[in-house]
Amino acid sequence: MPHNVYKCSVCDKNLTSKGNLRSHQIRLHSGGAKSFQCDICERYFRTKGDLKKHYRTHSVEKEFTCADCGKQYSSLRTLKSHVIQHADEKAFQCNVCKKVLSCMPVLKQHMLDIHSNVRPFSCPYCGLTFARKAKLIRHRYIHYSARYTCKYCCTHFKSYPVYKRHLLAVHNEGTWYSCEICQHQYVFRCQLNKHLSVHSDVLPYICNECQKPFKSKYGLHCHQIRHAGIKQYGCIICDEMFFMKTDVRKHYKCHL
Repeated sequence: MPHNVYKCSVCDKNLTSKGNLRSHQIRLHSGGAKSFQCDICERYFRTKGDLKKHYRTHSVEKEFTCADCGKQYSSLRTLKSHVIQHADEKAFQCNVCKKVLSCMPVLKQHMLDIHSNVRPFSCPYCGLTFARKAKLIRHRYIHYSARYTCKYCCTHFKSYPVYKRHLLAVHNEGTWYSCEICQHQYVFRCQLNKHLSVHSDVLPYICNECQKPFKSKYGLHCHQIRHAGIKQYGCIICDEMFFMKTDVRKHYKCHL
């Protein structure tokens, strides 16, 4: 191997410098950890470079001004995207899920990552498929990373919600949020608020394809995936593809 090549120990990718290797590992293998904080708005970023780019949004030197509304931007590219949206608010709207993105490159990336039926990269642990290898590498890290450690019993956890539930259920630290109707308990208030919709007859989310109403945004999203014909989850035994992860779990029973 050449002297100036640095190999990533996780995915075996070769980088040209230690700095590029460190940046690569932070972006793809840190499990989403963000350690660089903006001292103005307190947002966190994965790399120092991302933080520097973010600082431009706080800069008083925003030389690009929208002639229609007077809003200022620090780069010509962001101004152009903004002006296009003045002409058409849905200029960068996804035609599958109707989500509005900020600019054409972001819309193209969204279409590739979320709605592409060409997904050759499959997670060997859960069967989730991806259009890009970088997305698979980033996802795969959650299966073997442990970002949170219990201060009482030293048990390791991959996600904060699971860690929080452990503290409540095992060590009685914190407060459960309970539904007054069915007594179901939740770790976070936002989870309880979402749950309360199951006790309501209101169906505020309407499918724009077939007009079927849903109680939750998530229910509508699952329904729209089937309209689009996008199967993201695959069986690791027989390679059959499914719309939802729950469909894969039901399917596994046929292999038992």
